[in-house]
Amino acid sequence: DFNRAKREGVVAPQEIHQMMAEARGQSFGLNLPTEVQQKLHKTTVAWGAFFSIAEQFNREMAFKIAWQVAKEKGMANPFEFAKQVVKDTQFVYGKAARPNWARGAVGSTILTFKQYSLAYVELAIRAARHDPKVFAYMMLTLFLLAGAEGEPFAEDIEDIIDTIGQFLGYDTNSKLWLRKQLGAIVGADLAEMMLTGPLSRLLNIDVHGRLGMGNLIPGTSLLKKSEIDRGRDVTEIVGPVGGVIKDAGDAVANLMQGKPWEAARSILPKALKDAAKAVEMAKTGEYKDAQGRKVMNTTLPEAAIKALGGQPYRVAQEGRITRIMGQNKRLHAVMEDAIADKIVRGIIEKDHPLIAQARKEQREWNQRNPDT
Repeated sequence: DFNRAKREGVVAPQEIHQMMAEARGQSFGLNLPTEVQQKLHKTTVAWGAFFSIAEQFNREMAFKIAWQVAKEKGMANPFEFAKQVVKDTQFVYGKAARPNWARGAVGSTILTFKQYSLAYVELAIRAARHDPKVFAYMMLTLFLLAGAEGEPFAEDIEDIIDTIGQFLGYDTNSKLWLRKQLGAIVGADLAEMMLTGPLSRLLNIDVHGRLGMGNLIPGTSLLKKSEIDRGRDVTEIVGPVGGVIKDAGDAVANLMQGKPWEAARSILPKALKDAAKAVEMAKTGEYKDAQGRKVMNTTLPEAAIKALGGQPYRVAQEGRITRIMGQNKRLHAVMEDAIADKIVRGIIEKDHPLIAQARKEQREWNQRNPDT
């Protein structure tokens, strides 16, 4: 049965795709010379080896355990039971497993990096209906990996709360509020571990950013007053295509500023970007942002983590704190500009009621939000 599962692509579906690529004799959709084909093939196999091994290991273990359970319970067809368990727990990524809107060129591109998350949520819903204990174990596992803010829809809910609060005239910042409240009880470090997951701190790799499912609905922060950069939300909505467009825009901007190396790096695939960033970190001992500004000092082990495609925990943590604190600064700037604009218009147009209204808004804001 296990050999049959291999042949039918149950436990190693990627092997079928690799054989199809070999049969077509093409790499990246191009007809290339044989020597180039062979080199590209070796490169892509090595590139995806870690992912392929992990995927195959998970599927094989799921199949073997399910097959043993079926035999112990005396089921008539252990193979079919084990095959279904693999599909339910390791998921199917073909076109048939996607909703109708996500089967075309546009929809499938948007859903590229969301299909695993959606499949996990679907599995959790089925588990909750079948056995609440299984659902609890799934959520606990996700908590250990990515923390409370890595649970499904956690960050989406935070965005909705912030949007409503800011619309009503408050400096609502759910992430900052959670950290303050938890920090007062258990301390700042433990609070951060509870919100972003203990595994990231233990491994010094940002597991939360990779495995967290808090942001499942794209564009939930689009209507927040504090969200000045709408482009990031639009990019999030359109998926990888938005990322490609953004990278192209960054490349043009860098080229116009006389930075050819930064322009070239902007359009590299992620793996090569990470490798280039790792070399820079190893050389300078610093992590720099997209604008070339120093974020923090880094170590050689952190450069190695970046080279392997991960994000060092300290760098990711610094970025999260900067974004959280920056929300209040951006909201303050938006409100200040809006009030000042009314006052200036009132002075120019000699509209005293408009000036009075702006002063009233200023007083109300300061009363409601003494911290900002």
